[in-house]
Amino acid sequence: MLEALNFPGQFIGWIMECISTPSFSLIINGGLHYFFKGKRGIRQEDPISPLMFVLVMEYLSRLLKKVGGLRKFKFHQGCKKLGLTHLVFADDLMLFGHGDKQSFSLLIGALKTFEKVSGLIANSEKTVVYFGSMEDSMKQEILGNTGFIVGSFPFRYIGIPLNAKYMRISDFDSIIDKMLARITCWSSRNLSYNARITLINSVLISLHTYWAQCILMPKGVIQRITQLCRAFLWNGSAVLGGAPPIAWDWVCKPKRFGGLGIRDCNRWNKGALGKYVWKIAKKEDSLWAYSPNRSDGWAWRRLCSVKTDLQQGFEAGNWTSRKYKISECYTWLQGAQTKVIWDKWVWNRFNSPKHTFISWLAVQERLKTIDRLSSFGCNLDTRCLLCGAASESHKHLIFYCPYCLKTVTTWLGFSEKHFNLIASWKHCYRQGNDLVQRKIFGATLAACVYYVWFARNHALWEKAVILPRQLCKSIYLEVIRLCSCVTEQQGFWSVFSLILLTVSVSVRALLCVAGSVLVLMSSCGAVILIYEMLRICFCGPGVRPGAVGCCSFLLV
Repeated sequence: MLEALNFPGQFIGWIMECISTPSFSLIINGGLHYFFKGKRGIRQEDPISPLMFVLVMEYLSRLLKKVGGLRKFKFHQGCKKLGLTHLVFADDLMLFGHGDKQSFSLLIGALKTFEKVSGLIANSEKTVVYFGSMEDSMKQEILGNTGFIVGSFPFRYIGIPLNAKYMRISDFDSIIDKMLARITCWSSRNLSYNARITLINSVLISLHTYWAQCILMPKGVIQRITQLCRAFLWNGSAVLGGAPPIAWDWVCKPKRFGGLGIRDCNRWNKGALGKYVWKIAKKEDSLWAYSPNRSDGWAWRRLCSVKTDLQQGFEAGNWTSRKYKISECYTWLQGAQTKVIWDKWVWNRFNSPKHTFISWLAVQERLKTIDRLSSFGCNLDTRCLLCGAASESHKHLIFYCPYCLKTVTTWLGFSEKHFNLIASWKHCYRQGNDLVQRKIFGATLAACVYYVWFARNHALWEKAVILPRQLCKSIYLEVIRLCSCVTEQQGFWSVFSLILLTVSVSVRALLCVAGSVLVLMSSCGAVILIYEMLRICFCGPGVRPGAVGCCSFLLV
């Protein structure tokens, strides 16, 4: 066969050497025994095995094309214009022919010839014949003694169910069942919000990705997938209890526009199918002027509906002149969006993941404070759980509450003009001398928001208020942990922790220490690092940088 395909003689020699000379050995009880020669060529996992399989299937493909050229063979009515007799993907083979005994016998004869030449036999237990509008007597006459069984629609090919008419919602139950199985397993682990977001993006959404690239999924299936993802995000289970704090359309926005970056299944499905529209539009025929007939298949009609939705994007973006990208089409389907100004604070890489999510809710005033619960019709005492002096709201809880005045506002040095999360973040951003210190200031603000909300929930469920001093200590420790990933690898973590835990410093000094650690770790030695921390802790952050540099040089 290699000679018939005009492969070079030297290449054929290499291939035959790989096939005819393999030897194998067995390890029994930890001991390697003698080698023996293989009698059936290369093994299945051999790197050359897929390549050789492609060459063998090329012989079968040419054999079936030759059968299609015979006068006695009749094509399937949907394949006659294309002259299509088969589709093959790896070892999954589909044969098409007219429902008469002679055409079926010619296809079986081609398989028998291929069996004699290659030694590959069609598995009768896995081979199924599908008939359309034929009597049972004719079916049995055609099958004869082949040993094949009669199948029914829909059936799966390369993981996708195929149907002669249309895909029902029940045909997609396998996707829903897989998602339910995973959510049921995760629901017992008490996962954080950030962990749920990661699992939704990396696991749940990806389960339908392959299907979404092949067919336009029904709206009922998309809605069910969205329901499961939304319920798992807010409740950690497969059932959503009550109204979610933020609409799902807003959650699916990119992070820089105020969302969580979770993929919108409906828009992504259309964007993925746009690749087929792009491939057809690249041809000479005018796709945009074509409208499907009633006799056309349901899959083609659905694809044409996607074509109509994407036509404006293809023309405006001139996508036909370059390589198609699903992400570009998905962004276009999302439409124009307004960028938020607080995304750098919320999605700061120095933030703890749990702080990020609570800050994301707080900056949009979507935490379930008592005033919000009362607006939903809940009959609750509106007094603040921490101070009991005023009505609980977002602004009161984080800034105006006497409890928080002792922790967040006074500790961070905020005045009344900064009693707003966005204004507070801008104030923290201006306090830093460099990018590292600014990020640590922002992370400290996020930690404060999280721990104030934690103290409020502790007062609600445990009927006890955490002391402000203890809350400040928790925030101290959390800010220290921000530098652990950098300092722990270089052996200075224990010294850094000891100094900060034993010396009482202000938050400004603490953040300057953290910023100095990250800067000095990349340029100076351990002596300078310890000196800098001691200087800031005991002398304060107001020492002139020139004097610090001079002292550091003398110490080295």
